[in-house]
Amino acid sequence: MLNTLLLVLLGFAAPATLPAEANNDVETVAAWLTGDFSSAEQAVEDGRYFAIELHVRPIWVEREDGPWLYVEQAAAQAVERPYRQRVYRILANEAQVASVVYTLPGDPLRFAGKYRTPEAFDVLSPDDLVLREGCTVYLTREGDAFVGATRGTGCRSTLAGAAYATSEVALLADEITSWDRGYDQDGTQVWGAEAGPYVFKRLEP
Repeated sequence: MLNTLLLVLLGFAAPATLPAEANNDVETVAAWLTGDFSSAEQAVEDGRYFAIELHVRPIWVEREDGPWLYVEQAAAQAVERPYRQRVYRILANEAQVASVVYTLPGDPLRFAGKYRTPEAFDVLSPDDLVLREGCTVYLTREGDAFVGATRGTGCRSTLAGAAYATSEVALLADEITSWDRGYDQDGTQVWGAEAGPYVFKRLEP
């Protein structure tokens, strides 16, 4: 209930009031995000990038306030210890699609690899999650892609001395490009790729 009220106050539309086109975009974004992806091809071509695995699965599929997606990222050589575990809620927000970002409660590593068995998340509910304020990614359809980013400097980060983080995303049916960067209080980049975004290719099922 608290998460729902907060999203209403932030201006996110309730799913029941959305036009068909907005609902279709939400469903398309969720579908294109879902799957298994890898940046191994990019890592082979450019040594400045690492081979990263990205796995995304729907959770709580019976709920009508989603879609909700579990997102797991790990270095290819350490897939058993993902360095990022998130839950995304996909919503329509005016003419855009918003990917609202949450963290898991407690030690998230207990859910490592659970993208293989999404029903494992039935022990949680949305009220157990922690909203990452300022980290929502807003996506706009541009031709055959959805393109967007976070807004401003409100996504807090303390990694490597950062004060805030930004994310830029381009989503296609078979590819996700993602550029996450951290900046200190002076606006100097302190973590993240410098040359451009990571390119995650969809893997065959």
